[in-house]
Amino acid sequence: MATYLERFELASNENFRKKTAMAARIRAVELSKTGTNGERAWAARVLRQGLTGAELDYLTILLTANPAVGSAGEAAPDGDIQFVVNATIPELVSIG
Repeated sequence: MATYLERFELASNENFRKKTAMAARIRAVELSKTGTNGERAWAARVLRQGLTGAELDYLTILLTANPAVGSAGEAAPDGDIQFVVNATIPELVSIG
């Protein structure tokens, strides 16, 4: 398991943040067609404006806590990142 400092450095890494934002946009495209009303509203906002800074921070911190992603760091496979982001989107939608 990564230390807090390693997790912070990974969550602050620009390439890692870009991968996270792209994974969220991919999921937003899917949800804009098939999601619930709340998911479609969230997806529409993300596709128009992108993730808020708080949403991106939240996702990257959760990603670093995932054992597979956290241990691989920047080299984490896109599929692993997408899996964690997909699992987290309902939580982001419910938070508003």
